[in-house]
Amino acid sequence: MRTWHKDELIAHCIAHLDEDDRAARSAWCRETEEADVAVADDGEALDIWWGGRPLVRVPRVVLVDPDAPVRVELVGTVPDDVRELTGGDPA
Repeated sequence: MRTWHKDELIAHCIAHLDEDDRAARSAWCRETEEADVAVADDGEALDIWWGGRPLVRVPRVVLVDPDAPVRVELVGTVPDDVRELTGGDPA
């Protein structure tokens, strides 16, 4: 196993977006002149945003422990209303 560098992880995730998603995010970057990646760190995981929306949430351990299981998930579209994720139940 190996550890990931944050920049490698971001490049990997962007490369694996579907073409339409990558194009939409790139267009957002051009329109807003905000091409940078935003990273929020809650101490346990990094939330990485690009193109105006979440790209990936990755446990910090993946960046420092070569034996850590890699469970990185690309983040799809995040709805404005949580009920869209819970089938109507806001709880």
